[in-house]
Amino acid sequence: MQLGNGDDEVVISHVSVEIDRVNYTDGAFPDPTGRSMELQTTSLTASANDTGSNWCTATTPMPGGDDGTPGAPN
Repeated sequence: MQLGNGDDEVVISHVSVEIDRVNYTDGAFPDPTGRSMELQTTSLTASANDTGSNWCTATTPMPGGDDGTPGAPN
């Protein structure tokens, strides 16, 4: 799987039935080069993932210079 650095989307479906979709655009969502992103837990509604301001970026340094929290919450 590969995500574009500009406009792209993530679609979750099962047997041709779309369950959820996130369309993101460069500028409307955080653009955290080398940092992971997650949906804020205060924003867990069916459409919350459609809004860039509901996403936060990792701040925990990892070996190699990127930020993330593999296996743990942000």
